[in-house]
Amino acid sequence: MSEGQNNIRYSLSEASEATHKSNEEMMYHKPERELEEWEKDVMLTLERERAYANYYANKQKEKNARKLIATIVFVFVAIIIASLLVNSDGEEELNPVSPPKSGSVLIGREYVDESYITVTASKGSSCVVKLKTSSGVTRISFFVRAGETVTVGVPAEKLYVYFASGETWYGMSDLFGKYTSYSMDDELLDFKNYTWEYTLRPVSDGNFSQKPIDADDF
Repeated sequence: MSEGQNNIRYSLSEASEATHKSNEEMMYHKPERELEEWEKDVMLTLERERAYANYYANKQKEKNARKLIATIVFVFVAIIIASLLVNSDGEEELNPVSPPKSGSVLIGREYVDESYITVTASKGSSCVVKLKTSSGVTRISFFVRAGETVTVGVPAEKLYVYFASGETWYGMSDLFGKYTSYSMDDELLDFKNYTWEYTLRPVSDGNFSQKPIDADDF
C-alpha cells in the first residue's frame, strides 16, 4: 500500500472519528436545548395564566363595584321616595286627639288682675293664641275651640298676638297638622293700659287683618 493511500485512509478515519464525536456532542446537547425550550413554554404558559387570572379578577372587581354602586343608588332613591311619600301623606299618620277646652293654658300661666284678652274663634276652626314679647319670649298660650269665646288674664305689658288655626287637633307638637294656618297681629299691643278683643271671623266693622306667617315664626 502506498503512503498516499495510508494518508487518505488516515484522513478518512480522522474525519469519521470527528463526525462521530460531533454526533455524540449533538446527542449530548440536544436534550438540554429541548429542556430549555420546554421551560420557556412552561414560563409562557404560566405568564398567560397569570395574565388571564388578573384580567378576570379585574373584571370581577369592576362587576362588584358596579353592583355596589347600583345598590347604593337604589337605596338612595328608595329613601327619597319614602321621604316624599311621608311628606305628602304625613297627615294620615297623625292621630287626632280631643282638643283642649276653651281657655286651657298651653304655655305659661294665666295672670290674675293684670290685663285681659278676649278671643272668639271662627265657627269652622279652633285656634291656639300665643302672646309674645318683642324679643320673642312667650308669656302665655291658650286654646279656643271653634265658635267659642274666652277671656284670659294676661300680663300687663306690650305684647304681640299670634294665632294658629285649624279644624283637627293633633296635640301640641303638630297642632292642626299640615293644614295649620299661622298668622299674627303685627301691631305691638299695650296690655298695661288696655284690654283687647279679637273676633276671628269676618265682621262688618272689623279693624284687624291677620298677617300670615311661617310655622317657625309662631
